[in-house]
Amino acid sequence: MRNRKWTTAALAVFIAALAMRLLFLGDFRASPYFDNLLIDPASYDRWAEKIAAGDFWGERVFYQAPLYAYMLGGLYALFGRDLLLVRIVQSILGSFTCVFLFLLTSKVFSLRRGIVAGLLAALYTPLLFMDLMILKSVAEIFFLAAALLALAIAARGASLIRIGLAGLLFGVAVTGRGNLLFAVPFLAAWLLLREPRPFARASAARAGVFLLGIGLAILPVTIRNRVVGEDWVLVESDAGINVYVGNNPRATGIHTPPFDIRTVPEHEEEDAARYAERETGRRMKPSEISSFWTRKAIAFARAHPAEEARLIARKFQLAWNGYEVPDNYDQKYFARVSWIFRGFLPSFLWISPFALLGFLLSARDWRRTGILHLFVIAYLLSLLVLYVTARYRLPIVVGLLPLAAHGLLGFLEMLRARALRRAALAGLLLVSVWLFGRAELFAYRGFVKQETEIATFLADRGDHAGAERAFERAIEEGKGSGSLHLVYWNQGAFFARAGRLAEADNAFRNALRENPAFTPARLELEKLQARRNEAPGGER
Repeated sequence: MRNRKWTTAALAVFIAALAMRLLFLGDFRASPYFDNLLIDPASYDRWAEKIAAGDFWGERVFYQAPLYAYMLGGLYALFGRDLLLVRIVQSILGSFTCVFLFLLTSKVFSLRRGIVAGLLAALYTPLLFMDLMILKSVAEIFFLAAALLALAIAARGASLIRIGLAGLLFGVAVTGRGNLLFAVPFLAAWLLLREPRPFARASAARAGVFLLGIGLAILPVTIRNRVVGEDWVLVESDAGINVYVGNNPRATGIHTPPFDIRTVPEHEEEDAARYAERETGRRMKPSEISSFWTRKAIAFARAHPAEEARLIARKFQLAWNGYEVPDNYDQKYFARVSWIFRGFLPSFLWISPFALLGFLLSARDWRRTGILHLFVIAYLLSLLVLYVTARYRLPIVVGLLPLAAHGLLGFLEMLRARALRRAALAGLLLVSVWLFGRAELFAYRGFVKQETEIATFLADRGDHAGAERAFERAIEEGKGSGSLHLVYWNQGAFFARAGRLAEADNAFRNALRENPAFTPARLELEKLQARRNEAPGGER
């Protein structure tokens, strides 16, 4: 009977999760973003096509974490480049992640709490969103949830094989997101300390086998980097620049690129290397370039301790804020694409108060629940070292969703038992965390970037009328944003390609009116004048 209940609940969670993802997929197909990839998705797409074409090993050290690129490349090799199929597969993987979270919560707490956690995961909008993007989140979170589930199961018994499997799964997740390494010492410490006799031989064996499993999963990537790139890099070489992006004089707590560094992955790698080599005056290996940027970040923190402290406080606030800070995509924009993102379904703002309550309610039982507590603490620390975006924050919900289910049901149980004092204190905590998460941290949240991108997508398709309408929407969105000059510049480029030189001239002049120091617009005006001089019978 017990197994039947668990199976039925797992199936219900899977069906609910898959149904929501397919509903979003149906809405998403009509968006120009569906088959127009940019920044990281475009980079992974190119990388996957190379892998599918036979370039399995590559030519240099991995700059980005390789897990997702190889998963995507495998799908391309088997079925061709079919973004619809990829998203269907990712929807299935994301649905299994929800099942893993149901099972994890059930093992740590109870079946009822597991069902709540599974359904929260099925409906949780950031997971829904990222599961359909051509981004690595779906792969890293799938393996992370599987690893924590395997560890929770293995920790109950004496099976070193299961502990090793948990380590292998966690190591695979690390090949998808390097900052998960922050959690490794915390989880190993939990294995060492959770038994009544801490540091006993059996506990040390479990911790050692867990670490061995992680090492065995990562080792092939490290060896590949050494053989192909002739450099010892554990997984990826972008760690140093990411640390510096989060800790430098221009840092804001989100992804704010430092001077002279372009944010597109292939240019970011090139620019980071060029700057480091220019400053040191010598050629550098990828590991040396990463170390250069890490040292630069540490030097900033040491030279400006008060500013670094304020920056860390800002990151902490961002990490607990309800806003999903965009980098490649803005989830909030997709409310225009699908009803799913219009505020009806669970979001970080709503799960975080209950997660903190669940954390406190289960703190005494740390030998059983510490796997969740320590993962959340460790991953939060990684965000404070790096920076906060929606994608970077997303893995923390693997720990928060089970705690949120425990906190939600715990609060309802207080009310049902009429434990009014405890319920009042819990309610005060919930409201305080909710208000903290509602703080407005950004002055402007328009969609000027998204409408400009859509205008460009439509122009590339030949839909000039649609592109013009999108540019007009972008201009409306851009008023007061400080980036209107970029919209006008893109609009001018569109008109220039269409041969509408007078309108292009007007758009570039509008860009300069918005930002007189914007050199690219001035250069485009000079090119337009040259075109007019070359074609005296043409448009003037």
